Formats: sequence, structure tokens, C-alpha cells
Amino acid sequence: MTLTLINNDCLQNPKEIKDLDLSEEEMAALQALNGDDELAALPSKEELFGEQLEALANEYKGDKERLEEAEKENQKKVAQSLEEKLASRRQRRARKNLEEKELNALGN
Repeated sequence: MTLTLINNDCLQNPKEIKDLDLSEEEMAALQALNGDDELAALPSKEELFGEQLEALANEYKGDKERLEEAEKENQKKVAQSLEEKLASRRQRRARKNLEEKELNALGN
């Protein structure tokens, strides 16, 4: 068995490494590979997902702003509709009161 066939899971679990039947030479090469000195630092989330994360954040921000604008517009429409209904009701009441006054004036 060569070192190229060893996957990362085997490198993480020492019990599995012992079960591989490696020669002393291969074990020495494997241990040399596992040295912390040769390992690179883990990349940060920004290094891994920087552009994607930024694009998603901008998309979220834009969606949120559009949603807020749509909610404001809907609130304005509802308020305008209620005002129109109130104005219509006031006109009907005023017309009804006027008709009642005219009927009372004619009846007297």
C-alpha cells in the first residue's frame, strides 16, 4: 500500500493508521507528513467564502430594503383606501342629513 491511497480520515484516526500494515519507511513518511510545522494555517471564513458571503449579504440587504418599501407602499394604499371610505361615508351622512332637514322643512 502506498501513501497516496491513505485518505485524510486515516490520518486523523491513529487506530486506523496502525491497521494499515505499513512498512517502517512508509510510517516514517506518514509521520513526517503529520508534523504541525508543515501544516498551513486554516483559512478564515472570509478567505473561503469572502465574495460569496459579501454577495449574499448585499442580496439580503437589497431584498430587505425592497420588502420594507413594499410594506410602506401597502400601508399608504390601505390608509388612502380607509380615508376614501371615511370621506364617502361622511358625504352620505351629510346628504342624508340634508335630505332629512329638507323633508322636515317641507313637512312643517
